Amino acid sequence: MGVDDDLASVSGTATGRAFAAWLPDELVRPTMRANLPKSVTDRFVGRAQPWEEPDAARIRAEGIATVAEPPIPGINAIAAPVFDHLGQVFAVITLVGDARLLDKAPDTEFAAALRGAAQALSADLGHWESPEPS
Repeated sequence: MGVDDDLASVSGTATGRAFAAWLPDELVRPTMRANLPKSVTDRFVGRAQPWEEPDAARIRAEGIATVAEPPIPGINAIAAPVFDHLGQVFAVITLVGDARLLDKAPDTEFAAALRGAAQALSADLGHWESPEPS
């Protein structure tokens, strides 16, 4: 299977989890593995991981998303949302690196720098308030 055929799992990637935390639940739930046909989920990059409202609330509180079991062993990822002028998630910035160097804890310099970059880009897009949970 080529890279062009692969799909990113919403709950199994930091990027997917960041989008899911700020998107309305009615948009997120249908994209979860349990709600998709096997022909789609067989192409997923990233193993589906638990996803409930407390997961979304924690990600919103920390301002970054990570995944417990990364899709590629030895590679960590942290992701932060970018908001548009309406306060809606517009994009996600994801930092990916060697797990020996990239600590995915929310209180690291990496996480702070990523949040800062996402906030700066959000401001460039006209976002000026703290994001409200969906």
